[in-house]
Amino acid sequence: MSVKERAFGFILFRWKHGTAKVPEFLLLKANEGHWSPPKGHPEKEESELESAYRETEEEAGYKKEQLKVYQQFERSLFYEVRSRTRPGETVLKESKYWLARLLNSSDPVVISDEHTQFVWEEVANAVKTVKFTDLGGLLTESFDFISKLEE
Repeated sequence: MSVKERAFGFILFRWKHGTAKVPEFLLLKANEGHWSPPKGHPEKEESELESAYRETEEEAGYKKEQLKVYQQFERSLFYEVRSRTRPGETVLKESKYWLARLLNSSDPVVISDEHTQFVWEEVANAVKTVKFTDLGGLLTESFDFISKLEE
């Protein structure tokens, strides 16, 4: 089955307030009920990374200049979803993420009308919140990468 839908976003983290280098991950609760990092479908003439920036601004309120992106950390998840153009049909979707850090940990989240809630969680709780095993694995892999950063 070939990829029919694509989405791009950031595994977004900040340093926990009052701690030395403890990352917290941003998760958004979609109207449909699932939790995930900010991501979405590309618009015409938009690069993958441009799409990730736009979606993060639309869904969480963070602009490009508020983020530090680790482009060397780029991962994709593949899974089946209901087709957006042909109801009743299942298609393969790729969600590609880059790791990004919110530069100012106290900048507030401004969620879109596509979401009902947000949380900042340390990795163990974030993995439980997202429910999907592959996304939980990606959060764990992100945490491992962050723990080796020299910032």
